[in-house]
Amino acid sequence: MKPLVLIFCLSAALACADESRKRDVAGAYYYDGMTQVINLALLPNGNYLAHWSLDIFPDNGSASGTWRLESDEVHLTPKKEEGALKGYLRVLLVRKLEDEWTLLRSEDVKFEGNPFFYFHPRKPNQSPEPTVMLVTPRAEPRVAPSTAVAHL
Repeated sequence: MKPLVLIFCLSAALACADESRKRDVAGAYYYDGMTQVINLALLPNGNYLAHWSLDIFPDNGSASGTWRLESDEVHLTPKKEEGALKGYLRVLLVRKLEDEWTLLRSEDVKFEGNPFFYFHPRKPNQSPEPTVMLVTPRAEPRVAPSTAVAHL
């Protein structure tokens, strides 16, 4: 009887640790590839939203669905995918980089350690929604970029 109680207690402790870790990983992330931006929101309820925009194509793709944390991996299960995000986000590795939790696509693991390939957490003073920056062609006179917020 005592071994069963011990196994139950260990299982309950592991489940609590998993939920705590999931709360740590949930949040808003962004990937900034200079001319492209991918915004990813891992919601605490297990859903996710993603939006990909390029300088010349403000709406290059979007995705939504559910996510789950398994060990050090975030598994995304899309319910809807459009554009360039079709099949792009499936498994993200949870990594500590520069004292913050970051996400790295499993396909990009060969670049581990290079901050350019990571999804970084969005800081509280940053927009929680995807923001499209419209860029003026270099031959034209420069104007301030638009900071219109896209609502999902």
